[in-house]
Amino acid sequence: MNILFKAALTIIVLLTSGCQSTHFLPNDAEQVNLIQEYQYPHTPSEEKALVYVVRPNILFGLVRFNVYLDSKDEASEMGYNNSNEYVYFEVEPGKHTIYSHSSTWYEKDIDVKAGETIVLEQQQGAFATHQLISLSESASKFRIMKASLGTIMKRTE
Repeated sequence: MNILFKAALTIIVLLTSGCQSTHFLPNDAEQVNLIQEYQYPHTPSEEKALVYVVRPNILFGLVRFNVYLDSKDEASEMGYNNSNEYVYFEVEPGKHTIYSHSSTWYEKDIDVKAGETIVLEQQQGAFATHQLISLSESASKFRIMKASLGTIMKRTE
């Protein structure tokens, strides 16, 4: 019985930990320089801020993760990501709530300034559960550099 319990626990740990982000930041000097020199593919206009939402995970790739701005209403959907994709959109400066939905809802409050770019990651957990996390500048650049453009519904609020 003890061996069966350990085997089941090991399988559960492997299944749930395997769903975490699969992209780690490289520590190779050449790769670090590439990340530091990388320019985002899109920049905000002077009077607005730009939000990227990236999903670097390749597991459950056919499950789409929808992104909403300030409401869970269908009219507030900005786009969606499948595996290793990002969406982006401009927002007015100030406080906003970004919602992400697959099988569950997750939300992240942000406060942005004009001209600012922020990147949130749809960090996947077990099955299709997830959370939105803020990324450092180097992690942001690395995630966007390695991802493809997702499906954009709107580019501005």
